[in-house]
Amino acid sequence: MQIICIEAPGKIVLKNGRPQEKLGRHEVRVHIKRVGLCGSDYKLFDGKYDAPGTYPVIPGHEWSGEVVETGTDVIKVAAGDHVTGDCSRYCGECSNCKQDKNLCQDIEKFGLTVDGFLRSEAVVNEKYIYNTGKQLSFKVGALAEPVAVAYHALSSLSIGDITGKVLVTGCGVIGIAAYLLLKYEFKVKDLYISDLNDKRINWLDSITGEKTQRYFYSTKEAGKSYNSMYAEGGFKLVCEMSGSPAAFNTALEVSAPCGTVVTTGLYGQCSVNAGLITMKRLTVKGSIGGTGDFEKSLEFCQKYQDIFRHVVTSEYSYKDCKDAFIQSRMDNSNIKTQIVF
Repeated sequence: MQIICIEAPGKIVLKNGRPQEKLGRHEVRVHIKRVGLCGSDYKLFDGKYDAPGTYPVIPGHEWSGEVVETGTDVIKVAAGDHVTGDCSRYCGECSNCKQDKNLCQDIEKFGLTVDGFLRSEAVVNEKYIYNTGKQLSFKVGALAEPVAVAYHALSSLSIGDITGKVLVTGCGVIGIAAYLLLKYEFKVKDLYISDLNDKRINWLDSITGEKTQRYFYSTKEAGKSYNSMYAEGGFKLVCEMSGSPAAFNTALEVSAPCGTVVTTGLYGQCSVNAGLITMKRLTVKGSIGGTGDFEKSLEFCQKYQDIFRHVVTSEYSYKDCKDAFIQSRMDNSNIKTQIVF
């Protein structure tokens, strides 16, 4: 078994491991096909991750693979099925899980606090597994987790939140997923996107075949008076998907009075103009993880597979894992890197 391990910040190694010989009754053995690199993977490698993490660890929580063996009591999948899985390892029993399994009192995060999926083979409890169907490519199947993260964030919104002018900030995979979901699934009519890298928005236009409405923010008059804060033209909903503190502040500034900001970003400690939340009576909703929305996300990925397959803009063999972590970030037009086994 081939294993990629981050042993310490800046130190990544490829090593051989021995496959687990015996499965538990509810466990599934999966041959991993593809693993996507997330911003959290890069930050963990750099030693700059802003949430709980550990070393050494096998990274990777965006993955797809094929079932090669199942335990005696497995009912969700069978050998030969194509699958993906959760980022979160949850209990399913605590009071938090009854509201949102992504907030489990005993939560662990695959690839961050416990070993993830950057390995040629993994054994997983079936409750964390989802059948992608063989019509969905392994490439797109490994995008299910970030799409589910976007879907989970949007699923907390009311109909009233998305009936007006909507902005998505950040044109990474989660931002792209949020934009596509708002456009095609939630049928938002007045939808804008913003990113500091104009190449990414040009690329989004090219894969959808449609011209996006772009928003360019100016701080010239922002917050100078009550009139400027309460003026018409603000966004009823801002989906801040970049994880940038500056973008979060922008979201507060461009929101309309009584608007909503939903965010998936891990900002760490940063300076925020929180007074705008009070003065504009804003609602701010955080969201983490995608558990609970994988099935809907997989349906969406299947429906728009011709778009999502273009989201993977660089691929590396597992043998070149260190290059994947270092070089794939040098191209600022790169959207998603996947490692292939």
